[in-house]
Amino acid sequence: VAESPDEDVRIVEAGRVVEIPGRTDVADVNELLGTKLSEDGDWETVAGLVIASCNRIPLVGETVVVDDVEFRVLDADERRVQRLRVTALAPQHAEGA
Repeated sequence: VAESPDEDVRIVEAGRVVEIPGRTDVADVNELLGTKLSEDGDWETVAGLVIASCNRIPLVGETVVVDDVEFRVLDADERRVQRLRVTALAPQHAEGA
């Protein structure tokens, strides 16, 4: 991958699987994976999206699926989701892929 929106983004499988900080913008995930996650809720980050979907802070190892995208919590504490593994479940066409 030519460039990442954040130096902490780890491309596991280009256009399909990434590991990212919870503070990553939903728009950046959509660009990385070619997904269409909603940016219209009360969140800007993927952590906010996942927390809104669960109505709570998910536990480490927990998996949440939103709009054909799987979020696995890699690191979290009682107040925030720190790091996630994000997998596009349906084949997507990411920019530059």
